[in-house]
Amino acid sequence: MTVAYRGTSPLPASPPLTEPAKHKAAQPVRGVAGLLFVVPVFLLLTFSAGGAENSVRVLGPLCTYALPVIGMIAFWWEDWPGTALRAGWSGLTDTLLIVASGVVLTPIGQAVTGELDLAAIFRGEAYPHSMPLAGAVFVAFLQLTLVTEGWPLRRLPRVPAGLAALVVGWALGLAIYRIDGALLITMGVFQVLFFVTLRGWPFSKIANRAVRLIVGNLMVIVSGWLAFLIMDALRWPVFAVSACTIAAVLISSMLFESWPWTKLSPRLGAVLAALALGGLLYWALSSVDPGLSGIHQDEWVAITALNAIGTGVILHVAVWRRWPVVQGGEVTIPAPIQALLDAANANDIDAFLGGFTPDGVVDDWGREFRGAQKIRHWSDNEFIGKQVSLQVEKAEQVEDEIVVTAQVGGNGFNGPSHFSFRVEGNLVSRMTIRA
Repeated sequence: MTVAYRGTSPLPASPPLTEPAKHKAAQPVRGVAGLLFVVPVFLLLTFSAGGAENSVRVLGPLCTYALPVIGMIAFWWEDWPGTALRAGWSGLTDTLLIVASGVVLTPIGQAVTGELDLAAIFRGEAYPHSMPLAGAVFVAFLQLTLVTEGWPLRRLPRVPAGLAALVVGWALGLAIYRIDGALLITMGVFQVLFFVTLRGWPFSKIANRAVRLIVGNLMVIVSGWLAFLIMDALRWPVFAVSACTIAAVLISSMLFESWPWTKLSPRLGAVLAALALGGLLYWALSSVDPGLSGIHQDEWVAITALNAIGTGVILHVAVWRRWPVVQGGEVTIPAPIQALLDAANANDIDAFLGGFTPDGVVDDWGREFRGAQKIRHWSDNEFIGKQVSLQVEKAEQVEDEIVVTAQVGGNGFNGPSHFSFRVEGNLVSRMTIRA
């Protein structure tokens, strides 16, 4: 096993949302429970700054400029620096950092797109002229993070990698923010459909990374462009409909983890459910009379869907990690995992390999080894080949993974480690090693 980077562990090879979906054991209960977090955030961001219209003008820019930082903390830093604290305090710390980032980045966007005036931000005068840049930066950031799998930045330690991704997102955003914002947000719809709902399918089937990234990027851009042309020809409110679709994808695919399509027709069903929910969400928000006078109803619908609903879902699921709805608890180690641990302690490589599914994966500090041959090569050099011993201290259920804390001994790495296991049937499909 490898040694950790100083302070934080390395990044996995691709963002978590592009990994194959895991079995969802507690839906729809925890999705419904998560609404107890999401709905108050929605109400806070929609009405708290002096009513619906003034909230759009004041909080709209602040929230939109903070979105890439939310993505950085959730998908690059994996909740650092909050991970140094216990649950609850972790989410609060990260949220305060996100709020501060909005306050810092909005004046930068204001200066780029107009004239810097800090007081004007809180008078609602940064809206709407600073919004195109904010949206373009976030779309570019997601394109890098999800569609391009963070390549090549994910080779770096997570903190500098996340900061670099934020800088690249800003650089790309500055280059494209004069493009029609409705076209960019329509591309955002396909970013989340392909890489949140479908978790990278069908591009994940392409083994060659260069080809996979080229095809994925082209598919998102072309699909977004065609959808924009179709909606524009139909005279649909493109910006509002696209924003509601993105919010619906986050609700159905993140908050509810594509339930119930995990047990039915997973891909088509999940996509159709997200699109239907997007239509329902647009109808519901368009039916509200928020008392607007200076902005169009569809503007309010779009900003509310993206910033109030989308932010609430991402904060709850990816930053707060569903706390306090889901918390870890000590459990008995399931038999497939215990068999793997026993094989490791017996230094029995054949039994160890036999404990994995045919396409099983070992993730050792971000280096992935898939299939028996590659796992054997890794183990011979760094695990069982080093006469590893594992003294288990505890096992916990964390969402739908079992996390085993063990003291590692042998002729290689020595010290505490956490082993996260995913089980499929009677075999282990993934073993992830971290500090």
